[in-house]
Amino acid sequence: MSVNYITAEQFLKQNEEVQEIFIDWWDIQIGDLFNVKYQDEEGKWDKDLIVTKKDIEKYGEGFFPSGIDGKVILLFQIHHLIQFIEEELNGKINISYNFETESYEILVTRVITHVYETNTDNLLQALWQVACKIASKN
Repeated sequence: MSVNYITAEQFLKQNEEVQEIFIDWWDIQIGDLFNVKYQDEEGKWDKDLIVTKKDIEKYGEGFFPSGIDGKVILLFQIHHLIQFIEEELNGKINISYNFETESYEILVTRVITHVYETNTDNLLQALWQVACKIASKN
């Protein structure tokens, strides 16, 4: 089964500096998916959850979930990755698919065009590869 987000395991494969760049960038919104470890009466849990309007109403606009280990991981979806890439490079994204190599090429253009070749035929994974490259250069 294919998921439509970057898993917590994929996120945690990045070095801590890259993780921090993504966490600092995240502006939590209703509907965002996140992974958190927490403890309730029944014991410890490791769950993927969704931010709801109720969360924002209860905790306010500055709401940021926290887990027992202090880690909360945004489960990036395609729209997050596009937004991150465009904001970090101050440009607009253009995605093309190469049928010969069965992979995506992602161009980000403003004054300078940044070209990123990927090695996957999965758009979510291609955007994740590019976002990680950009974050690791910061």
